[in-house]
Amino acid sequence: MLNPSYPGRTPAIKEQIVEMSLNGSGIRDIARVLQVSTRTVIGELKKTRSAQSSQ
Repeated sequence: MLNPSYPGRTPAIKEQIVEMSLNGSGIRDIARVLQVSTRTVIGELKKTRSAQSSQ
């Protein structure tokens, strides 16, 4: 993807979501700071958790 229309789809934002949650930021706070929806934040955290539990 050269120019994604929604910033929540970029790998950099996905990494920031995980890092911010590990540092104690809440879902709504992460969504507000990164300008993505709360559904995006929750979905990415669920994906990260399922990937870690399968290892």
